[in-house]
Amino acid sequence: MSNWPYTEEATETPSGKPSWDCPGGDCSCHVSTQSDPYEFAVMLCDENGAKMPGARCRVLVGSRVINEDTPNADGSGWISVVVSSQVPSVLLEWAPASTPMDERYPYRLRYHIALGQGKQASERRLANLGFFGGPSLRDNVTVFQRQYGLSPVTGELFDIEDELRTFHDEARLPNVPADQAPAEPVPADAPPPPPTSAGYTKLGDGQVPGQGTARSDMVPRQMRLLDFEQNPAVGATCQIQVAGWRYDKVADGNGVTQFRAPRAASACLADWQHEGAKYSRQNADILAHHQPETFDRLGNLGYRQVTLEERVRAYQHEMGHTITGNQDDIAEQVKNWHDGGQKPGSSPQEKRSFAGSNVQLASFMPHVHVPVRIPPELLKALSTVGPVVLSPVGPFLMVKQPFYKTDPTLAAQFSTFATQLPQVALSITEFSNPKRPYFGVNDDEEHFSASTCKSIALFTSSLLLMAVRRFAVSVGLTVPANKLLGAAAAKFDQDILTTARAHSSLQPASDSDLLPIYASAFTVTAATGTEPNHTVDFSTSMLNAIDQMMGVSSNNDSKTVIHNTGFGYIHGAVVHAGLFSGNTGLWLAGDYTGTRTARRIPAVNDGDTAQGATTRTFVSMLDMALDATFPNTKFLADKLALSRIQHASWLTDPNRVHVHQAKGFSDERGKIGDDVLKVKFGGHKVYSEIIELKHTTTSRRFLVSYQNARSRELSTVAALVLDGLTAYIAATP
Repeated sequence: MSNWPYTEEATETPSGKPSWDCPGGDCSCHVSTQSDPYEFAVMLCDENGAKMPGARCRVLVGSRVINEDTPNADGSGWISVVVSSQVPSVLLEWAPASTPMDERYPYRLRYHIALGQGKQASERRLANLGFFGGPSLRDNVTVFQRQYGLSPVTGELFDIEDELRTFHDEARLPNVPADQAPAEPVPADAPPPPPTSAGYTKLGDGQVPGQGTARSDMVPRQMRLLDFEQNPAVGATCQIQVAGWRYDKVADGNGVTQFRAPRAASACLADWQHEGAKYSRQNADILAHHQPETFDRLGNLGYRQVTLEERVRAYQHEMGHTITGNQDDIAEQVKNWHDGGQKPGSSPQEKRSFAGSNVQLASFMPHVHVPVRIPPELLKALSTVGPVVLSPVGPFLMVKQPFYKTDPTLAAQFSTFATQLPQVALSITEFSNPKRPYFGVNDDEEHFSASTCKSIALFTSSLLLMAVRRFAVSVGLTVPANKLLGAAAAKFDQDILTTARAHSSLQPASDSDLLPIYASAFTVTAATGTEPNHTVDFSTSMLNAIDQMMGVSSNNDSKTVIHNTGFGYIHGAVVHAGLFSGNTGLWLAGDYTGTRTARRIPAVNDGDTAQGATTRTFVSMLDMALDATFPNTKFLADKLALSRIQHASWLTDPNRVHVHQAKGFSDERGKIGDDVLKVKFGGHKVYSEIIELKHTTTSRRFLVSYQNARSRELSTVAALVLDGLTAYIAATP
């Protein structure tokens, strides 16, 4: 599409849905794109719901534009597209026919063609209509109900199912400005004329098969980045992640960076580098859906205490004010700093607005400060704990996230995998290549993964240890050694509970199920002599349980590790690492013994699961754990190697059934899992694995994850993976 004028400002993160680059093999690297063609149609709407006749549109599968021949919607606003039946969703980008260069355009949306059934179908209709990105599904539903005057406002998905079907399936979305809150229900528009058909079989669920409606509610946001001294981080390089999108930005001369986010989104992840220092803030409030209060503003300015009074007192102490704990004494000063960039004692910073935007700046904050309050003298100490400088009171670490894009040469070696093993999911990346060439098939499908998920417990328990160590560094010797774990719990637990309870599958759950058992998991050695900090390590019992969990895959010891880490922390850690989004990704909310109630999410192969993953997130986790920048790489690498003492890989061990040779590869480390599905889903065993393979001749290293394989398929999996990698190595010397 030669006259598409817009730049690629945003990239879908691995946690976006779907996260693959070549779904269904329908891309330029595949041997055929003409087989099994189907058709679907989408009514394109603006952010208010108005239909857009003649709109210019790009429909992307992976990085390939598939509507080059029909780039414009018809006179009613329909765009009809022919695609493979194996493609469950596409990326839509669209704008008015004149393609104006305005901050709002292009509209972008991950559009779900396949809606599925029941709750999943309603969630996907809601997302297709632009209501996504909020802290929880309830928030997204609430925004929908308020916009269309639906009463009472319940936040319950089942209360809006009829409206969703009418607005989405029949393309009768009302034209209502997004900032209005009508008192009466808004009637649906009259149905538009049906779309022009290309004559193919219709693809897509819904009461009107093969058609739906797209509306993107991505609105402009700004964020001012600060340095250690809380001055603007001029020219800082920044990465912002929000609702499945990643922005790589450079801050301007006022430390301000711009991005777009769903209107319902209230928080983002941000990390930035400025003059050699690294900064990070998890859950930075972008305050999209409410007028901010002093509590919110203080949080963004780095005061993250639990109560408003505590935040006010901390602010007053640092600013040299009389300590009263009364917000009225500081509210105006805090507002001027947060909203207008006027740091106390300095001249005002330039205020910014988005010219041409229909978004009212009063509805959200044009400037959001995201500093890290770490005194410079602690920087050296923190760097010995890990490479990313974080807020010392945060329980969740932001680790370096790999970014994968399908490599055509690698994909070409596995072109028959989906045909020979249609139910098996697979992800592969070359770990020794900094660009991480990648291939995946069925790689965003959630599957029951059995004991392979014990690697999630290993990964997240290590993250919790790093977080407690960072906390110990931040408080130094101001907290006695025997009080340190209790102080860490007081700082961490509310954030853990808030993150956990944002996911419906973890509700209801008791605090004891969700929170870590710090005293059982860790031991603290008091500082002696000139040491600046107490030392935190895994307790002897926790280390023994980790060894047994990985070495012999003991379920009882896995229970110990999982209980000590907590369902809630495990969930929050993988969410913040970008390894879980919506209902897809790493999920470990069962303890392998049934001691605690298992919390389940939908799974393709087993209906639902308490131990599940996608192969892409498994490979991403392994990539993070083994990358040199991870704070505790050697520990994780050793434990993943320990797991091979009793449970070698099905890919390379000649003693395994059906597998007869390693074909020039060595099994460095990993984890396997096998167990039976529920009877109503076949009752047969399924096999899964994560593994690091090393090519013995070239020393090139690969990370592989596969799952949902049957016993009789293991030999085929091994042959295809090892032969495919051998061919890839030969093709890329």
